[in-house]
Amino acid sequence: MKKIILLLLIPFMGIAQNYNDAREMTYNPSYIFEEYYEIIKSDTAKPEILHFTKYLFQGSTIEKKEYALGTPYLYDQEWHKGSLKLPGQDVVEGYLSYNMVYQRVHFKSNSFSNQRILVEPEFFIINDVTYTSFPDVSLMAFAYFTNEKVGQFNLLCDNRKVQSNDINRDILDPYNITSKEYTAEYIDKPEYFIFKDGEAFRIEDKNYFYKQFGLSKKELKEFKEEKNINFQEQQSVETLLAHLSNQ
Repeated sequence: MKKIILLLLIPFMGIAQNYNDAREMTYNPSYIFEEYYEIIKSDTAKPEILHFTKYLFQGSTIEKKEYALGTPYLYDQEWHKGSLKLPGQDVVEGYLSYNMVYQRVHFKSNSFSNQRILVEPEFFIINDVTYTSFPDVSLMAFAYFTNEKVGQFNLLCDNRKVQSNDINRDILDPYNITSKEYTAEYIDKPEYFIFKDGEAFRIEDKNYFYKQFGLSKKELKEFKEEKNINFQEQQSVETLLAHLSNQ
């Protein structure tokens, strides 16, 4: 008798499960059937990224397309052929995705694979450019840096992007996009660092930074005005650093 009861219960359990799934799909507007991102490029305009979602809302299928100006990726391309080194392992080659907003690196072994792995490499190389991490330096722990020799210093650049006009993630001052067709914009926001006497310093227009070189405020002000120093342009930062390295 117990076996008969069990056999009778199984179909009803399946029906109950299907009913619950259907009810969840009907009343939960966030139930997504399909979702993907697509980078759109043209010869005349800045790349755009499309976020497409298809979901169920009150029994009806809704399609939604949101566009952002620019992309969060290096060179506005999601995947690049390159190589990386993980701690304690040898260098491996494959395909890398570098999200410059969230400083995330994903790896997959070949271009056809759909399996991406989130990694935290010691360094990775794309287009013969090396991006190095400094996890033990609190000021620089959450980014990857390129390295260039300028005078007596190594100029380390955090080639970061930021996402603007998104209320939930905006880390800039309020920024309005003129075109209504975009919900966000990705903006280059590089930061530059050096090591001096074993300590890391951000290169910026702050007194604490200039004090490391013993220059007067007047002298520095005249130099910055003469050279029109912009702290977000690498060539300009190199000019300043070359001057400071001679002190």
